[in-house]
Amino acid sequence: MKDIIKIGLTLMIVTLIAGTALAVTNYYTAAKIELQKEAAVTESLNTVIDADSFEDKVKYFEAYKDGRLVGKVVKISSAGYSSVIQAVVGYDLDNKITGIDIIEQKETPGLGANIEKEPFLKQFIGKTKDELVLSKDGGQIDAITGATISSRALVDGIRYDYDNGKSGTVKNGQEDKGEYEKEEPEDYEEENDDDRDFEDGDDELDDDFEDEEDDD
Repeated sequence: MKDIIKIGLTLMIVTLIAGTALAVTNYYTAAKIELQKEAAVTESLNTVIDADSFEDKVKYFEAYKDGRLVGKVVKISSAGYSSVIQAVVGYDLDNKITGIDIIEQKETPGLGANIEKEPFLKQFIGKTKDELVLSKDGGQIDAITGATISSRALVDGIRYDYDNGKSGTVKNGQEDKGEYEKEEPEDYEEENDDDRDFEDGDDELDDDFEDEEDDD
């Protein structure tokens, strides 16, 4: 009987120690991850606008060069096909986009993940909110072939922030108040000119873009 009690107490102590160690590890790991994310945002500021200093305004950063305000940088978050897409977007004083840098995404490799590549992102440069619409929706942004959901997610995220000045996660063009859930893939659509093939017929575009017909 005493042996059973002794074993039970030993197991309880071991479990308590292991649980405490796990909780402490998780606490410090979570804090480190947040610091890494903040560092990624800071490093991205200079890549999306020509500036030499920034002032944190909580929901955005004011950008300055030689002491003069030259624009702002905003962090956006939008629900894509298989992940939440986070990016920073630079704007000049005329509210035209100066640059976009994807700081985190886990979209489908070879498809939605190509939203972070220069051939797709350069389409946004110099455009205002009203021009941020996919070609298949009547706009000027060519979606990545096979990755319409991911492409639209980035467009919607930027447009929503532009209209509302909020920093919450966007889903289908609206603030997502719930926990992110993966979207079901769209029905198969025959490839057309609205979904641009980023592999053929354009020497300036990245050869890594894959020619897929299934919507991401």
